[in-house]
Amino acid sequence: MYLGMDLMGENEQPKENASAYFAIFFVVFVVIGAFFLVNIFIGIISEHIDLQRGVLFMSDKQKAWVQAKRALKVLSVPIVAPSPTENSVAYKFKLWSYQIVTHNYFENGVLGVVLLNVALLCTQYADMSETHTQVVTISSHVFLSIYVVECILRIWVYTPARYFRNAWNVFDFLVIAMSLVATILNLVGVTNILVNTVARVGRVLRVVKMIQRIDQLHNFFRTFLISLPSIINVSFLLIVALVVYAYIAKQTFSNVRFQGTINSQANFRRFSNGIYVLFKDLTLDDWNNIMHNLQISPQI
Repeated sequence: MYLGMDLMGENEQPKENASAYFAIFFVVFVVIGAFFLVNIFIGIISEHIDLQRGVLFMSDKQKAWVQAKRALKVLSVPIVAPSPTENSVAYKFKLWSYQIVTHNYFENGVLGVVLLNVALLCTQYADMSETHTQVVTISSHVFLSIYVVECILRIWVYTPARYFRNAWNVFDFLVIAMSLVATILNLVGVTNILVNTVARVGRVLRVVKMIQRIDQLHNFFRTFLISLPSIINVSFLLIVALVVYAYIAKQTFSNVRFQGTINSQANFRRFSNGIYVLFKDLTLDDWNNIMHNLQISPQI
């Protein structure tokens, strides 16, 4: 595209950006070729897959029923907090906790805390000042305290059996427990690579709580879980294709001498290295130079 943008005319030397509008041709071609045609190709494959599975001739209601049945296999039913009764232990406190946990302001408040925690993580950088470090440390302890109180209230209101029935609650509990243990160890002076790593992982995993709190992210995550079996099937097909192409490339390019992008790590002399090179090509990482370097003479 850059070479095309430098064109001047017949028998004239190229000049940088002399025909910059030629870039429109390449952009339009990439959009049509890489997006539209690929989507049409995938659509045709999906249609034939539906034909083989018998879904193509179903009505809209039948398709919705099949999709709902698949979703029920993946998704868990949301838990509902039991309403406290007069005979429950610590009735007044549990009623107060119940009203707080089930209120919309509580969910919005926890979401706000998570967002503030994410914003705080984004302010960290190397060689921070002592004041900034203290602010980040104290804020992290405050956020962790809020998470611990939230977890205790939810366990108290939902009861442990109902609380740990939900996968998201189990994830929250493990993240909070991991962060709490790492923080306590740091406060008592136990500092090593493992403790620091656990503390960092705990802080990062708190960001995942946003998936549960924001409806759009939660719906996207549930859609991903429903589509996971199909993604796994496609991944296995991709692995089979990589194995076949790696074997063919090993037989064809195993004697190409090292040069440029073909080196001791990226080559086809070993099957494992061939898989590595083909995976790089899938990500379009310097694939054109790999192709050109494979065209040189065999090793000397």
